[in-house]
Amino acid sequence: MEVRNTTDHKASALFHRIWLKWGHRHGGLIALNFAFITVYSAVNGLYAPIIKYIVDQASVGVTDNYWILVVALVVTVVKASALLVHKRLNVRLFTGISLEMQRELYAKMIAADVAWHGREPPAALAQRIMADVGEVRGALERFVNNAIRDVLMIIAVVASMLYIDWQLSLIALAVFPIAIWPIAKIGQSLRQIGRQTQASIGGVSARLIEGLASIKVAKTYQLEDRLNARSRDDLEMLRGLQIRAGDRQALIDPMMEVLGGIVIVGVLFYVGWRLEAGQNTLGDFAGFITALLLAGQPLRALGNLAGHIQRGLAASQRVFHVLDEPARVVSEARAPRLAISRGDVTFEDATFAYETEPHPALSHVSLVVPGGSRLALVGRSGAGKTTLFNLIPRLFDPTDGRVLVDHQDISKVTLDSLRAHIALVTQDAILFNDTVRANIAIGARDGRAEDIPFDAVQQAAKSAAAHEFIEALPQGYDTVIGVGGDRLSGGQRQRLSIARAFLRDAPILLLDEATSALDAEAEAQIREALERLSVGRTTIVIAHRLSTIMDADQIAVLDHGRLVELGDHAALLERDGIYASLFRLQFQDVLETSA
Repeated sequence: MEVRNTTDHKASALFHRIWLKWGHRHGGLIALNFAFITVYSAVNGLYAPIIKYIVDQASVGVTDNYWILVVALVVTVVKASALLVHKRLNVRLFTGISLEMQRELYAKMIAADVAWHGREPPAALAQRIMADVGEVRGALERFVNNAIRDVLMIIAVVASMLYIDWQLSLIALAVFPIAIWPIAKIGQSLRQIGRQTQASIGGVSARLIEGLASIKVAKTYQLEDRLNARSRDDLEMLRGLQIRAGDRQALIDPMMEVLGGIVIVGVLFYVGWRLEAGQNTLGDFAGFITALLLAGQPLRALGNLAGHIQRGLAASQRVFHVLDEPARVVSEARAPRLAISRGDVTFEDATFAYETEPHPALSHVSLVVPGGSRLALVGRSGAGKTTLFNLIPRLFDPTDGRVLVDHQDISKVTLDSLRAHIALVTQDAILFNDTVRANIAIGARDGRAEDIPFDAVQQAAKSAAAHEFIEALPQGYDTVIGVGGDRLSGGQRQRLSIARAFLRDAPILLLDEATSALDAEAEAQIREALERLSVGRTTIVIAHRLSTIMDADQIAVLDHGRLVELGDHAALLERDGIYASLFRLQFQDVLETSA
């Protein structure tokens, strides 16, 4: 997929985008969460002064100040309670944000142009929704837990250190800025590796799913070793990226440990010297060491924050690359609805070129399909039949020229009104993991699928010669047919797809060799039904088997994207061109037998 540089790569800019797009909707929850984070962090800084007081009192022989123990217990309970509420608010906040991101991302993908979907496999797109959004959520949680909570904890601890001994505090704090530069460099490296890893995961997932989906072919052609070898290479590549990230991430903790050790040794030396001079008490020493130990954990967490944030930023860039992709096939502002009268379909000098192809798939095709007539598209593989077919429901827009329905440019009317007047049956039946009834009912033009009367669904099934096999299913029309309808035979799946078109009852009917998956008996039934359905409707057929379109009103022959022949079956045979050649090739055995 083309990656457009529309997203500012700076962390602050990306987080700002996330806030503007989703975070501000949860302002109340964020404010409440911040309040409990502040309470948790503030009380954390009270431990050092409490330890100082207890040790100082014990060093002068005072041991009956039990109230300070009650204070310590109250501080612990308040800290634990604030942490509990904060963590629960975190779950609600970030699951809410990630859910909105996933919904919007999926909606954007569903609304995207068909050409856009051709750039990346479905598995890689699913990776954006699940794994990438998960990485963004993880980065946001780390940001709140570390960049906010831990920073506030450090501020509270530093305040207690300054309270105990400000001179000693400045000496201890002077060491930590040294760590900023190497940690920043590690973070940049982790971000680059994170982008590479996320991109690789999508491609690897697509190839793994491709292998599993083609298991029948793989076994028949003995491709198991090849698939295993390819998966080993892909997974090894991912492992290499993970090792690189892990090696860099591993540098952070030892670096922080060394710096922490330097600070503690320096503090011990300095405090020992001041104790001898009488400038500090044992309580100062105990409280200061307590504060340093309390600061150690959030400091290490901040050191590790860079890696998590960088992976989240890399994932967020991938998310925004999808969300920022402009849709090209859209309805114009205030576009009128398509008004159907006869159902004429006209191609005016229609040209279309795919972005990745050097030559146009269609070149200056002009053609009129009168309303209620039947047009068959014929040609060798790659001639442009499917491309021309797809221009009618605006799955693509012509790069030049126009497509009209009843003299209305279809790019000037609303998409929903155009597609509401079109029924489509493809060579490969597209079904969903739902009931038979639901799969037929989604073809309805008016109302929601669940509101379609059962009688209408049943009548559509009867028209498609599907009612009998549906009734024989375990739960009849309420039988769930599996992913892609995999619990049905190929012919059964195709008949459900045809039933959906019957239910739609649209004035324009697009058939991509709709009977190709049926046995001889069912094909005869469906062809008769489709002929009845075609009466009074504009029917455009992609024909692979010429026996199915000999009675078409017009046959358009395409070759290398150009319209080279047009006429009915008899006229094209008499012309003795490409159509006649294809016809003789398919019926050679029949013709020889007849001779």
